[in-house]
Amino acid sequence: MIVVLFKNRLVEGRGGPEYDALAMRMWEIVSEMPGFVSLDSYTTPDGGELAVVTFESEESLEAWRRHPEHREAQRRGRDFFYDSYRVQVCTVTREYGFDRAAGADGAEHGASASA
Repeated sequence: MIVVLFKNRLVEGRGGPEYDALAMRMWEIVSEMPGFVSLDSYTTPDGGELAVVTFESEESLEAWRRHPEHREAQRRGRDFFYDSYRVQVCTVTREYGFDRAAGADGAEHGASASA
């Protein structure tokens, strides 16, 4: 499992409908790609944005990174929308959790590890 953290800050006054439409189009594309798992986005306390995107493999991430419309959106972001951004690509080495509704007892059910 691969997790991508994408933190960005928009140029003052450059958000709005055009940015929202581009973000929605990127969501439409990535959510249909093989190997895509999830995307969550947040506004940070300092006014930036953080997207947490999960893929099944580096190959599925690479396919997204090279998608022609995504490449164009990256260019548009650098040229117009973003004051700054930072991308971190992380490999999940362990995953576990608790879900009261599923009746789990709090142990590491569903734990997985990779080297």
